[in-house]
Amino acid sequence: MQLGGGKPPVRRRCAFPFSATIYVVDAGCRELLSTCHVSMDVSRCLLLPLLLLHQATCDGEGEEVIGTVGKSVTFHLQSLDGKAVAWSFHNDVIVTVEIGNPPKPTFFDDNYKPRLAFPMTGSALTISQLRMDDSGAYTAKTSKAKTTFTLHVYRELVEPAVTCLEKNCSASGCYYTLSCTVWDSSNVSYAWDTGDGLWRKGSTVVVEEPSLGEELLPLTCMARNPVSSHNTTVISPAAICAESTAHPPSTGTYSSGQAGILAAAVMGALVLLAVVIFVIHCKSKGWRIFRLPAAEAVNTVCHWKTSCQPKKKPGAQPGDHQSNQR
Repeated sequence: MQLGGGKPPVRRRCAFPFSATIYVVDAGCRELLSTCHVSMDVSRCLLLPLLLLHQATCDGEGEEVIGTVGKSVTFHLQSLDGKAVAWSFHNDVIVTVEIGNPPKPTFFDDNYKPRLAFPMTGSALTISQLRMDDSGAYTAKTSKAKTTFTLHVYRELVEPAVTCLEKNCSASGCYYTLSCTVWDSSNVSYAWDTGDGLWRKGSTVVVEEPSLGEELLPLTCMARNPVSSHNTTVISPAAICAESTAHPPSTGTYSSGQAGILAAAVMGALVLLAVVIFVIHCKSKGWRIFRLPAAEAVNTVCHWKTSCQPKKKPGAQPGDHQSNQR
């Protein structure tokens, strides 16, 4: 194709996130639009020039953003050049927004549609109902700039649990090793206050039992992550270790999976026992078990053996049996 004579236009093959091959003609956009109309709707085509300019944009400074599961987070663009912005997650475009009041979003991933909002006439992006898999890099591209936000999503912590790892007693006294843990959480830091106001880092601590007459100072464990923190106070390490000793894990107990297997085995044994008893009962009554033809039934039944029929008395007439029944 020749535009306006002279040298033929330069064609550049661009990698594009819509799984389409786009050719850009430097001297004009006619070929771009004709290709676009074939592969996708017009509203998305109008935003293609913005998305194809990513090679000529300047990278802005990245920003670290912290979010909490179930809550929302907002990415703010400090400066907005142009009339539209394209937002991508892990280099896949999820939405483009035309700046205005109200802003006009075009979604390329409908999974985000219920959770995205565009405050400040579209110059910001809000993600609600955050999930753990929302963590990652979000990029905002305009005609002249590109800004990246790295989102880290964490769960709010529950109250930490304190357990006794070891009790070591001698003539000089007792020492207790305590552990502080939080269930199902990541990036958690722990610290202990042993009563002197100084926090000791780490999830475990070794404390000495106070001598007779000395005051027992409370112990406090603090668990913290980037979005929350919780404390647990221990009054008596000896009581915690005594409870652990009194209720150790039993080697004779069954897990839920083992209990299910045991129950199934017992039920199977009971069914087998019932079948055996049934067969013995049939034989004791003079029954035999046979299988009916498939056209009639598929189950087994019992019937009387011929040998079990009442025997005729010698010299008895054919009608005697009926007369006796009368």
